[in-house]
Amino acid sequence: MTPSRIPWLLNLLLVAGTLASLAAAGPVGWFGMIPLVAMLPWLLRARRYVHALLSMVIVLYIGVGLAFRDTPAGMALAWCGAGVFLAAIAFVRMSATEARRAQAREGSAL
Repeated sequence: MTPSRIPWLLNLLLVAGTLASLAAAGPVGWFGMIPLVAMLPWLLRARRYVHALLSMVIVLYIGVGLAFRDTPAGMALAWCGAGVFLAAIAFVRMSATEARRAQAREGSAL
């Protein structure tokens, strides 16, 4: 298990929490689940570019959660969204570092 898998796993757990808080919000939240569910296959494959896209999209979820902060589902959405943002950024940074190190090792072996 590489070090970048830790934020990847944390990100998947936080995405599951975000989906659960959206499901608890009712029919309006169900429509909000569509972008996250659409990204899920690529998130499971640990693609860096999808995590980078997720870190940009999740800002909207944080904003909506803060707009409806008087409800428990809104605050849960904001907190899970903030966690997803941080975990996605950490995964992108760590996996990029691992790719650069692997490339440097291959270059030094030649």
